[in-house]
Amino acid sequence: MAEPDYHLEIIAGLLKGGKTVADAKTTLLGGGLSVEVVEAAMTRYAAEVKKIRVMKEPAGMYDRKLGDDWYGGPSDGDPCWPPLRRYLTEDKRWPAEVIQSVDDASTKIVSSLVAPGRPTFTTRGLVLGYVQSGKTANFTAVISKAADAGYKLFIVLSGLHNGLRKQTQQRLDAELSDLRPQHWFPLTSEADDFKPPAGGATAFLSDKSEARVLCVMKKNGARLKALTKWLKGCDPNILAETPMLMIDDEADQASIDTKGTEDPSTINKLILALLAVFKRGAYVAYTATPFANILSDPQSEALLYPRDFIIDLPRPSAYFGAERIFGLDSPEDVDGTGRNGLDMIRDVPAGDVALVQPPSVKAKGDFEPGMPSTLRDAFDWFILSCAVRRARGQHDQHMSMLVHTTLYTDVHARFESLFKALVSRYRGCVAAADSSFRDRLALQYANESAAVPADSLGETPVSFHEAWLNVDGALQSAVIFIDNAKSQSRLLYPKQGGSTTIVVGGNTLSRGLTIEGLMVSYFVRTSTMYDALLQMGRWFGYRGGYSDLPRIWMTEDLQEAFVHLALVEGELRSDVARYEREGLTPTDFAPRIRTHNSLAVTCPLKMRYAVEAAVSYDGAAKQTTYFEHTDQEWLSRNTEAARALLAHADAMNSYELVWGRHRLWRGLAVGPVLEFLESYQIHHQHTDMRTKLLIGYVQAQNRERQLLRWNIAVVGHAKGGEGWPGLLPGGEPVPLLARARMKGSGAANLKQIMSQPDRGLDMLTAPPKEASSIIGELTKRRGGWEVPCNPQTGANTPLLLLYPIDKDSESTGQGGNRTALRAVDHVVGLTLVFPAARRLTPQSYLTADLTRINEPREELEYTAETEAT
Repeated sequence: MAEPDYHLEIIAGLLKGGKTVADAKTTLLGGGLSVEVVEAAMTRYAAEVKKIRVMKEPAGMYDRKLGDDWYGGPSDGDPCWPPLRRYLTEDKRWPAEVIQSVDDASTKIVSSLVAPGRPTFTTRGLVLGYVQSGKTANFTAVISKAADAGYKLFIVLSGLHNGLRKQTQQRLDAELSDLRPQHWFPLTSEADDFKPPAGGATAFLSDKSEARVLCVMKKNGARLKALTKWLKGCDPNILAETPMLMIDDEADQASIDTKGTEDPSTINKLILALLAVFKRGAYVAYTATPFANILSDPQSEALLYPRDFIIDLPRPSAYFGAERIFGLDSPEDVDGTGRNGLDMIRDVPAGDVALVQPPSVKAKGDFEPGMPSTLRDAFDWFILSCAVRRARGQHDQHMSMLVHTTLYTDVHARFESLFKALVSRYRGCVAAADSSFRDRLALQYANESAAVPADSLGETPVSFHEAWLNVDGALQSAVIFIDNAKSQSRLLYPKQGGSTTIVVGGNTLSRGLTIEGLMVSYFVRTSTMYDALLQMGRWFGYRGGYSDLPRIWMTEDLQEAFVHLALVEGELRSDVARYEREGLTPTDFAPRIRTHNSLAVTCPLKMRYAVEAAVSYDGAAKQTTYFEHTDQEWLSRNTEAARALLAHADAMNSYELVWGRHRLWRGLAVGPVLEFLESYQIHHQHTDMRTKLLIGYVQAQNRERQLLRWNIAVVGHAKGGEGWPGLLPGGEPVPLLARARMKGSGAANLKQIMSQPDRGLDMLTAPPKEASSIIGELTKRRGGWEVPCNPQTGANTPLLLLYPIDKDSESTGQGGNRTALRAVDHVVGLTLVFPAARRLTPQSYLTADLTRINEPREELEYTAETEAT
């Protein structure tokens, strides 16, 4: 081994063992090395550590003082991570880029912990994942690297139910203890949650053994008390020297203190009591719905608020999340076509909901569910999807359908007979060669295949004839499984061979548990909370080999809720990335959560410490996407407001033509802009663009001597198009834009009207062919990036964009989820692009009350009274 590498290993060992950087330097000098050699080694090690901190992904915000930059990453000679990496490569055959992403993210998380050799520490962190996106893979890698770094005891809290705990135990056994059995002492097994082992804790935690101790358990009061009691029986000196890492999976469930009489408060107290046993302890929360964690009480270090770090895992390219399925109300679009989501959502009308969901608690006892046409269609598509996968050679893979209509367990059981009768009838139709049955399936197959073509997602196209040959096999293997709180067994898929399962259930299917090969969801269960809705969406995840087949049947209200949640998620993750760039910690500025007029962020008891956030529109692009397209007066008022604004702009100076199609006026005073905002009607669906909020923000920024001059633009069509003389001063015709609306009743929802380059149309007058990338860089300036800008480019000037939209816009978007606009008059859309604010001014979001951080609080210790709780 080269001498410099040897020195780096010495430095790494000293820092892991609790030495500071200064201590490590002194130790090396005391060993007889020259000042030059030591300085070179320390500089090289610091450079290796810095590579981790400046990784673009995952984004994160952390207390920079926390770990004193001790972790330099894994080594090839480590006992735990290299075998896991080989297992993922050779046995699971994960793509190299996926493994590298897990490697990078887990390294950054471990670097955010405290060196295990420090005499005392209480780390509190949070890792944001996506629903069913691979959080388990990430924390397994974190455990392996933390074990290699010197952490001794690992406690994994895995939900409330046996199903999720067993799934997690299986994964950790296969990827940790089975790969290095001599290196792990498991305290739990697939069959058994924690039970005090025969040997005392001293024998397991003794420094004489290099083995690491692993415990996977439910968030169950009896189990937590038993583990705490067992650990307190350990030799105090050994316990004080044991570095412990607790991973809390689904950390927003049960772990947050609600100060009520329900189990969540009890579990919270017991988790804190367990953490209080250790002088060297790290708690890392994992969740895809972090709202309760971010809004929890930050009062004391002993609590679970992630005061030390928040890290956002990157979204894998093959992942099906809310944005990809439902689309996103976002300006980040190309050429106006919009990120509409895939055409995988099917409507369930209110009449059908009444057939599958009891109207009240009192009615549940006598309620007999029916088989409405939408549920039958969903089942038909499930059988066809299974047939397609069989035709693709996927007989040995799991295939599932989820039916989630109500939380009432009595109703779930009554669905079993409905589906059994339907399966039996369909088997008879196939055996009898029923042509009407075959024709009905053929029609549905043609429609669904056209909605999401297989080759558009890189999947192998299958003809209906090929699918039909496999329908009988799918029906013959279909089984119905009821999974709820009263079930005697949990949904566990066989390790070998495939299964075809119609799963009916409620809450037990809504957290963490993976429904393998999920293709069809019939989901009409309602919730008024962000986190509950996202967690119930079991259709998120990976769909390799059948990404064209998933479909979701749900109500229009639920569809709109999930579109909003995609935006909430995106903003939250954007905050984390931005705060990292600005060097902010979780105790400097808490991530913000956009509110909704009819949905709660989480349950009230979990967010009682939340406050209205002091944030702003700085660096934001806000656009109108909802319009009263059948209200002539409403549309006319907006046209008149736009015409008046443009008259002011034209009186000041003439426009310049940008990119040959956009008309741009520069430097208009703020007065006419405020008059326009007062007159222009913004649909009530835009809760973050209320007129009062917008005007209040502009006026607050004016008092800071900001937003006093505006650039105004009318966006034109790239290919010309029909001219509308009713907008520009003097009646000059302007080409109309085509923007089809989403299907559904009520106001026209265009999803988005703006393309990404529009944000910078006042920055470049003649963009080259690679304009999109250049515009992307320029618009970062307006979004708050610290890039020097020329004031003449408009980067520090707000931009108001008007979109003249053709009332007869036809559906040209992707898939079949759009329809013609059919408005009674042309529509004027609005986008406001704000520059970065020099000082934040208020807006409507929720965030944690960080003023409570330094308030005194009595620390919780494990006592006999705690055990009796």
